Amino acid sequence: MQAEKLIQSKLKEGLNSHAYLLVGDSKTLDGQLNKIIEYLKIKTTDILEISPQDKKNGEITISLMRELKKDLSRSAIGQRLVIIKDADKLNPEAANSFLKTLEEPPKNTIIILLSETTELLATITSRCQVYQFPNTKINFQLLSKNDIEKIVQMTIRERFDLADKAAKGGLAPQYIDDLTLYFHQKFLTNSAATDILNRLVEAKKRLSANVSSRIILENIFLNLY
Repeated sequence: MQAEKLIQSKLKEGLNSHAYLLVGDSKTLDGQLNKIIEYLKIKTTDILEISPQDKKNGEITISLMRELKKDLSRSAIGQRLVIIKDADKLNPEAANSFLKTLEEPPKNTIIILLSETTELLATITSRCQVYQFPNTKINFQLLSKNDIEKIVQMTIRERFDLADKAAKGGLAPQYIDDLTLYFHQKFLTNSAATDILNRLVEAKKRLSANVSSRIILENIFLNLY
């Protein structure tokens, strides 16, 4: 398991970053988190944990982020660990509030975000060292890597026709998930994918708000490169 080998290597060398994003199934993430806590020898009282108040449907709200900031403003004797569980459920307001803390955390503070999907704002992902484990929830559903690369080569008219066809077939959510997975993989080696990843995350939220799926897909397809 490549991601696990990388994590173990980091533990042996000493963690050299202040923020990590681990992506995978909950069992794997719990195991990796326990290894990190064991390595750091952090006391339970020095661990700050944030998660959605409602596990099934809830979000991580800005009020939770404000509580976290208040806790972090208090001085600490030793090293502290901040754990953000279900980090993909950070709502936009909470995510934006968290960016400054993520970029410049207090001294002796390590932040670990856990997520079962890759659907996070690229502004969050870009501030973390990312380790993706097997069996993440998002897998290609309808569009393969080759399909997406063909869309990139399409004319504007062809892209609009595809957006219309996908919207009429009720396929917009699956298309957006597949595009998100594809560009997340590109982002790991090319930060230029940040813009399209942010657009895809926002597109998924707009779908939930019942905005026209055809218009959403047209906008996304126009910005593929």
